[in-house]
Amino acid sequence: MKDLKILGTRLLAGGVYKEVEIIGDCEVEGELNCSYANLVGNMQFDDKLIVNDNLSIIGNCVFNNYIESYMIDITGKLLCRGNIVCENFLCNGSINAFSISAKNVNICGSCRLNELNAEELLFENHIIEIDKIYARNINIKLAEEISFYNKSKIYVDYIECDKICVDAIKCNKLFANDVILGPNCEIEYIKYSNNIEVSPLAKVKEIVKL
Repeated sequence: MKDLKILGTRLLAGGVYKEVEIIGDCEVEGELNCSYANLVGNMQFDDKLIVNDNLSIIGNCVFNNYIESYMIDITGKLLCRGNIVCENFLCNGSINAFSISAKNVNICGSCRLNELNAEELLFENHIIEIDKIYARNINIKLAEEISFYNKSKIYVDYIECDKICVDAIKCNKLFANDVILGPNCEIEYIKYSNNIEVSPLAKVKEIVKL
């Protein structure tokens, strides 16, 4: 397979390549399949993007279909109107997508999702809006200089997980085995099976033990 390197502005039909490097402004009309991809600038993908190994994005990208890769590393802004499927997902910036399915997810910035499926989930310094989270371990941290009531807001409607440790969140329903809640948590309903620790400053309306 050949490599694809683009510098500047271009309209691309798609295709199958070994390595793809795009620096500039590019619109990809067809499905793009490659082993590695490095995208820098402003991109629009109208069809699927499938990267067998690592996908690196620096800049602003719009995906009108789904993304599949082993590793996705984003610095900037990403809009995906479909699903994102990968093993490892890292985002430092802004992500708006229908859903993410990954083994490890680390988001530092803002995030809007309908659904998130992960084994290990870490949020740091964030504005998060997610309808549903299904995960094994969830860790949500706030930087010392950020409080829940100014820069950082985390809204999740429904969570299912094995273990959750969270500094700040607003959630309607939480189902977990082990729960640790910090002072900036507001939760309507919790059902747990093993252990629970709730800060005296947290607000929880109902707690049920299985």
